[in-house]
Amino acid sequence: MGGGNGWGTPGLLRLFNSEFGGQIAWLLPSVLILACALLWVGRQAPRTDAVRASVVIWGLWVLVTGLTFSFMAGIIHPYYMVALAPGIAGLAGLGGILLWQRRARPAAALPLPAAVAAAGSMAFHLLGRSPAYLPWLRWAVLIAALAAAVLLLAARVPDTRYGAAVAGTAQSGTASSGIAQVRKALQRTTAALTVAAVLAALAERGAIRAVLA
Repeated sequence: MGGGNGWGTPGLLRLFNSEFGGQIAWLLPSVLILACALLWVGRQAPRTDAVRASVVIWGLWVLVTGLTFSFMAGIIHPYYMVALAPGIAGLAGLGGILLWQRRARPAAALPLPAAVAAAGSMAFHLLGRSPAYLPWLRWAVLIAALAAAVLLLAARVPDTRYGAAVAGTAQSGTASSGIAQVRKALQRTTAALTVAAVLAALAERGAIRAVLA
């Protein structure tokens, strides 16, 4: 069905219209940038590289699902966009971490601030469709995103004092200290999960007793 039912006309830009744009669209350009950058940076990796396989899986998830929603006819609702969330989250997580770790390389450093700026720009555009709702918010989001993009660009320069400090700090750490930190984090997480499990068991036992009483 077409736009007469409020679902928009099927087409490539359907997910950016007034019905679907505010659901998930502000992140789509960013994750596409990150996915392309990850594929380019890892182009010489072995065929069995896990990172590239993950990018291909999550990228195809976003592309196939997005194109299906863009061109499908019939009944479609905005909440269907939740199906894009796993792929977007996977690409955003992989891209944010791996490109930051390789930020000294232009092929990895430039897409990261571009993705942040793209997300801010899309949010600015989408928030402009609701001018009565916190009109200052769209400007705050845009300025924050552009400022973050500039900081990311500044952080990529390896020969500055900042870059040298970061590199020196990274080189000074040993493998044993890294393992110790990971071990401590796992211990804290395990302890928290244990406490949560005990509390849940006690609560469940109390609820059962209350029902039996």
